[in-house]
Amino acid sequence: MVFSSLERPSEIGCADLLKESVAVAAGLSALGLRQGDIILSQTPHWKEGVALFLATLRLGIILVPVVHIYGPAEVDFLLAQTGAKALVLPDRWGNIDYGDRVSRLSSFHALDNIVVIGATGAMPGPALTWDEMLSRGTGTEPPQAVVRPEDICVINFTSGTTSAPKGVMHSNRSLRAEVIQSSAYVARAPAGAALITSPAGHIGGLTASLRPFLSQEDTVFLDRWDLGRAIAMIERYDVARGLCTPFHVNALLGAGNRPRSLRQLMVGGAGVSPTLIERLDDAGISGFRCWGCTEQPTATSSLPHDPLHARAFTDGAAMHGCAVRLRNDAGELAAIGERGEVESIGPELFEGYLDPSLNAAAFTSDGWYRTGDIGVLDAAGLLTIVDRKKDIIIRGGENISSKEVEDALLLHPRIAEAAAVGIPDPTYGERVAAFVTLNGDVPLTLDDLVLHFETRGIARQKTPEHLFIIDDFPRNPSGKILKTMLRDRTRDIAR
Repeated sequence: MVFSSLERPSEIGCADLLKESVAVAAGLSALGLRQGDIILSQTPHWKEGVALFLATLRLGIILVPVVHIYGPAEVDFLLAQTGAKALVLPDRWGNIDYGDRVSRLSSFHALDNIVVIGATGAMPGPALTWDEMLSRGTGTEPPQAVVRPEDICVINFTSGTTSAPKGVMHSNRSLRAEVIQSSAYVARAPAGAALITSPAGHIGGLTASLRPFLSQEDTVFLDRWDLGRAIAMIERYDVARGLCTPFHVNALLGAGNRPRSLRQLMVGGAGVSPTLIERLDDAGISGFRCWGCTEQPTATSSLPHDPLHARAFTDGAAMHGCAVRLRNDAGELAAIGERGEVESIGPELFEGYLDPSLNAAAFTSDGWYRTGDIGVLDAAGLLTIVDRKKDIIIRGGENISSKEVEDALLLHPRIAEAAAVGIPDPTYGERVAAFVTLNGDVPLTLDDLVLHFETRGIARQKTPEHLFIIDDFPRNPSGKILKTMLRDRTRDIAR
């Protein structure tokens, strides 16, 4: 396993990393953490993050992975929602100094320990360094928890139609099914290493960190996207395949010195255009689309040996053991070729939301998950996602709640009403656009919004990149803002 990082690069075998995870488990036990406790981890793709994950699985501790670029506002929310007893985070990553947050975070009453990777010297309050945590467990054998298949092991937060992120609870059973499913694919893949670009805080990046322990494949993890460094890693480790978003694929295809070892790329995480898959084929790379979500990570996928039409124009068939069906606006099962909301089921399906009040709307009476995506099934059972019922923006593979952006906009004193939509973008899939009406005649600029979001500690990718100041919003008879008409106004920008 290769962890490509400017701050903490490393290369380690699975057996050695498993051994390190036992030491981490001993350290966590020495801190008083027990089965059923919750740990928040904001680590990038570093070996320490994988060792921590393995340790929590051994101890029966629930891991809450957090995207490492999330700001203080998001972390505050997750700590309050989960009642986490420990937080693990880096000292520094890129230009983010996490150490500045430690003193403030320690005010959470349930947070007994903050472990800082890369830090040295004395730490404030309940904080300690990673090495100090390890030293506390030296010479002790950590317990091996007795866990059941249905026990929750991971809570992954995702944005949807609501302002607040939803805690998606995965069990030992669902997580194991996803890892086994993806590992089985490796047996049919070309020889060579795999490239992982999905962040460790995403379900895709998280499950990918376990796959090498089953598949025994060499895997290169990137803790940030940098085209030059990605190409260097691909060439150095003879990377043959990977899972990428359209953003990453466009960058690789646009590189003048594109590496020749690449032969297969699964593309997902955002809308994938048929043209992109065709461009991959023209470059000698078998590209194929997949579809899933945090709740069911890989529900459907085409396969690299499928005909081009299936790989480029559909999101494939249901994975082994999974099933999808569509329900039309009348609430009936949709016919072949008819649009409908996708409902899914399978062994990788999550157990439910941390907030149980969300479950009734999320599941059908017979246990299928209402995904909020609109699709079409053809006669061969191939699914094509054509629209979203959920009001979310997908920027660079990251789900962004429109309502969360709108709630932040409405906290600005100059804004009377606000709506956030996604503008199609060839690089990121979508970018965030804000439509606002103003209070009074004081002007408002995009720079004002950037400062407003930054001051509130909101992640950069959620900050609007386009601002439209309008006199009034288009509405339906009940007064609801018609976002479809707002998106129509952005078409010239998207071209």
